Amino acid sequence: MNTIIDADAAKLAGLQIDTLQKVRSGQITLGQWEWFNNLSMDDREARFGDVKKTKLEPSLDFAVRVDRSVKPKYPDWVKKGKLWHPELECFRPAEYNLRTVKPWLHDDQKYGWVLVSFLLNKFKESNASVSCLSLQDGFAIQQKGLAVFRKLFAGKAVFLWGSIAQDINGDLYSPCLFERGDEVMMNWSWLTGYWDLNFLVFSFGDWKKPEPAHKEAPDEESSVT
Repeated sequence: MNTIIDADAAKLAGLQIDTLQKVRSGQITLGQWEWFNNLSMDDREARFGDVKKTKLEPSLDFAVRVDRSVKPKYPDWVKKGKLWHPELECFRPAEYNLRTVKPWLHDDQKYGWVLVSFLLNKFKESNASVSCLSLQDGFAIQQKGLAVFRKLFAGKAVFLWGSIAQDINGDLYSPCLFERGDEVMMNWSWLTGYWDLNFLVFSFGDWKKPEPAHKEAPDEESSVT
């Protein structure tokens, strides 16, 4: 205990000497010193916060860029099955700020566990596939790293329902991002069981697919309705 007190006393003495030197050199005026001393603890916290924490916190880049002209590589079982709305893959935003994406939520999720099959039915009724993040976005978010993912989605499983796929048995799967250790992982999760607020689908909010300038040929892959 004495060692800690002595260390703090030495640090305080050093700060006092440093402050006096700054006053004598004109770097700090007596008026400024008096103003700072008269601030309450709440005022100091509101104005300056935790200076040590602020200095140590890294600058994070939330800008996401996706090359929509290149279709993502799907597992072989997806190719043998069916993909929901493959025609939408190339039309979602190519650049966006990850902080602007929003969870697609059913009200029942706010109060407890909800059947995933129920959420899927409501999802289809709302036509939300158009604006949901997809497999392409999952790869791009992975590349942003753990610090960005944890800042926005800590403790959450992020589902990308813009790329729901059906296997040959009729079961539905979705790409899912989650953290494990010091990595952001992605796998295909079977859409069954129950979800609470730790399992979330993310979308671009009110974004809508732009109208094509000309009529396009139908996609070779069939979509699930």
